[in-house]
Amino acid sequence: DGQRDLREAQAQRLQHLQWVAEIGHGRVAIAPLVGVKLSGPQHRELKGLAHGPECIGHSDRLGAPMAQILATADIGSNTIHLLVAMASKKRFRRLVNDSEWLSLGEMVQRRGEISHEAIRQVIQVLTRFQVESKRLGAEGLYVFGTEAMRKARNHDDLLAQIKAQTGIQVDLIPPRREAELGLRGALLDSDPVMPAVFAEAGGGSLQVAEYDGAGMGREWSLPLGTGALMARVNLTIPSTPAQLSDLERTIQQAFDRSDLPAFAPRLLACGGVARGLWRALHPDGHRELHW
Repeated sequence: DGQRDLREAQAQRLQHLQWVAEIGHGRVAIAPLVGVKLSGPQHRELKGLAHGPECIGHSDRLGAPMAQILATADIGSNTIHLLVAMASKKRFRRLVNDSEWLSLGEMVQRRGEISHEAIRQVIQVLTRFQVESKRLGAEGLYVFGTEAMRKARNHDDLLAQIKAQTGIQVDLIPPRREAELGLRGALLDSDPVMPAVFAEAGGGSLQVAEYDGAGMGREWSLPLGTGALMARVNLTIPSTPAQLSDLERTIQQAFDRSDLPAFAPRLLACGGVARGLWRALHPDGHRELHW
């Protein structure tokens, strides 16, 4: 029995896997996606995972073995975020959940590029994450980038330097993929059949997508990331009434130019910005908001 279990575990590790990740509820959530092509040695496929503070899943036996340790990092427009998790088919247990604030989105909005010093910091953080992932026995480290890296005119140079100094091939994902991964991550601990409009605000953009209870429909990428907005209206802390008026006008103009649905039965939001707004609007932690 022991030899058979060992062979089964080895066979499971040798399966050709692809896996992806996205920020969910202010923390990285490994999310299932079939058919995603990744470059480099990080080809993984992980189906039907769920996330939570310890170990959460959908219809998986509590005693099921967790055969793989996976690691992913998101080079976002506010932070670089690392998740290392021990995962089975439908459950995972977080081992490390770490992030570094770099505010690349605000920098790119102001300068149009990522500075040499910021590139050095990105590589330094990724190197640390790589060491931590290896220490925990992770099967590679999948790294992806979003709006700030997409928009930076020197992103090719950044990708090349990361590859040269760390060996990591960063996957620069398009806006629709970002929205899809965010939605899939959020649905892991939400009602998966109830229609909703999904929203995830980062430092560089606001991703919005329609969800009909079965899959993602239309999606929008609006230039309303927190860092980008701060740079665009020169927002200071504390803010002046004129700055807040300019900020509100800028946000409204972006919505007016889009064809977002006028009504949604449910708003499904994830990410640190959504979590911060939730806490500000409802500090008692109640799960329903009324306005």
